[in-house]
Amino acid sequence: MGKKVIGIDYGTDSARAVLTDVSDGRILAVYSAEYPRWKEGKYSDPASSSFRQHPRDYIEVLHKVLYGVLEGCDCKEDIVGIGVDTTASTPALTDADGWPLALREEFEENPNAMFVLWKDHTGTAEAEEITEVLRNAPDRNYCEICGGSYSAENIWSKVLHILRTDPQVADAACSVIELSDFIPSLLIGRRSPNSYCAVSYKALWSESWGGLPPAELFRRLGGEKFAALRDSMNTQPSFSTSAIGTLDPEWAEELGLSTDVIVSAGIVDAHSGAIGAGCAPGKMVLNMGTSCCLMAVAPDFKGGVVEGTFGQVQDGIIPDMMCFEMGMSSFGDNYAWFRRLLCGTMRSLLEGSVPAEVLDEAESRLLSKLAEEAAALPLRDDAPFATDWLNGRRTPAPDPSLKATIGGLGLATEAAEIYYAIVESTAFGVRAMADTLVEGGVPFDSLVAIGGIAHKSPFVVQMVADVLGKDVFVSDVSQACGLGAAVNAAVAAGCWRSVGEAQAAMCTDSGLLYKARPENDFSLRYARYKAMM
Repeated sequence: MGKKVIGIDYGTDSARAVLTDVSDGRILAVYSAEYPRWKEGKYSDPASSSFRQHPRDYIEVLHKVLYGVLEGCDCKEDIVGIGVDTTASTPALTDADGWPLALREEFEENPNAMFVLWKDHTGTAEAEEITEVLRNAPDRNYCEICGGSYSAENIWSKVLHILRTDPQVADAACSVIELSDFIPSLLIGRRSPNSYCAVSYKALWSESWGGLPPAELFRRLGGEKFAALRDSMNTQPSFSTSAIGTLDPEWAEELGLSTDVIVSAGIVDAHSGAIGAGCAPGKMVLNMGTSCCLMAVAPDFKGGVVEGTFGQVQDGIIPDMMCFEMGMSSFGDNYAWFRRLLCGTMRSLLEGSVPAEVLDEAESRLLSKLAEEAAALPLRDDAPFATDWLNGRRTPAPDPSLKATIGGLGLATEAAEIYYAIVESTAFGVRAMADTLVEGGVPFDSLVAIGGIAHKSPFVVQMVADVLGKDVFVSDVSQACGLGAAVNAAVAAGCWRSVGEAQAAMCTDSGLLYKARPENDFSLRYARYKAMM
C-alpha cells in the first residue's frame, strides 16, 4: 500500500481529521467533532466582541478526531506524517512550561487565561496604539507587512489588552502560544517552534528586521512584561513544510502508529485551504466560511507594499512566493445572525414542547426558502441596501468598531429582500478585497472558492460571481484546509520535494463553475458601498 498522511483542521466551531493518500490526494476518511464548551456558549460575550475558547476543548477534540479517523483503518503502518492548521490569530498566555494558563487550577474558569479566538475584538484600542507606535518607529514602518494597520484580531493587540485588564493573569504569564503551535506541541510532547505562517502574518515577524519588531517598542506599549513576552516569541520560526518532530510515544501507542510519524509545523487554516485548493500565481482562493479570506501568491513580486491587505509576507503560504491575505471579519456569521434574528424568539418559545431536531430542520428549511426567493428577485437600484460589518471590517479599510447597516426598508419589504441585501453586502466585501489586490499589482485569472458556504449556498456564490464580474470555480474538495495540512505533512515527510509538486499530485481540478452574468450590473450599488467605506 502507498504512503498516507493525516491533515488536522481546527476551525471555529469544530475540528476534523482527514486521512489522505499521498500519491493522489484521495481522501480515505474524515472525522469531525465539535468543541463541547464552545457549543454551550461558555466563556464568550458577543455583545462585547469577546470570544474565548478553553484549551481543554482543543485537547479533547484532538483525541476524538484522531481516534475517529483511524477507526477501522487497515493502513496505520503506511501513515508517515501529520499536519495541522488552525484558526488565527488565536493566542493564549502560557506558564513557564509553555502550556496555556487555563490548564492550571487557579485559572481554569478565567477567560483571559484561555485562547483568544481570531474574531475577538476586545483589543481594539490596543491595536490602534500598536499601529501608531509601529508605524511611526524611528527606523522603519513595522506595519508594512500587514497592510499599514495592525489588527485587533492579531496576537499583540489581544495580549496587551489582557496584560492591562487582568493583573493576575499578567503576573503569571511567561510566554504566548498560538493555537497553530499548541496542537503540534501536543502531538510531539514538547513546545513546538513558532509557525512561520502565524508569527509572520499575526505577530509581525520578518527576516528583514531580524525577527519581531524591537523590544523597546513593546516596552513603550506595555512595559517590561510585554517586552519579555515578545522576547519569548522571538525565535526562529518553522515553515509549515518543516518537520518539527515525531509523534510522541504515548500518542503512537494509543493510536497504533509509528513513533517515526513526522509532525509538520502548523499553518493558518485559511492559508492551508489555499494550498489544498491549488493556489498558484494568477489563481486566487476564496475561503467562504464563518469569516472570509482571500489568498493570492505572486513570484518575484516587485510591487512594494499593497496598502489595505491583512498580510503580505514572503514565503508566508507557499515557499518562494510573495503571499497575500485579505479578509472579512464576518461572512457566514452574517447569515447565521439573520437566521437567529428570524428564528431565535420562536425557538425559545417552542423549546420544550417541540423536539430540537424539528426546530433545527425548520430553521434550515427557512433559510433555504429565503435563498430560493432571494435568487428570484430582480436586480433593483432602489432595493434594500446593507453593509456587511456586523463584526467590524478587517480589510481593505480596517475598522473593528464599525457596525453594519440595513436601509431602504418599507412596509412592503419582504424577508427575502433583506436577505438579498445581506448576501449582496458580503459579495461587495469580496470585491473590495479583490480590487485592492489587483490595484496593488496582483492580478488573477481565476478564482477558486472553498469552505462551507461555497458548497452549501449556490445563491451566495452566484452573487459573488455577478458582483465581481468574474467566474467563480467551487472546488470539489470539501476538506480543502485539511488537505492543505496533509500536503504540508507529505512534504515534511519527504514524500514530495515541494508544495507545488505535492499540489500537482494531491489537489484536484474538478468542481462546479459559476459563470458571471453580465446582464447583472452591480456598478451603481457597489459604488454606493465603496462610498461608505
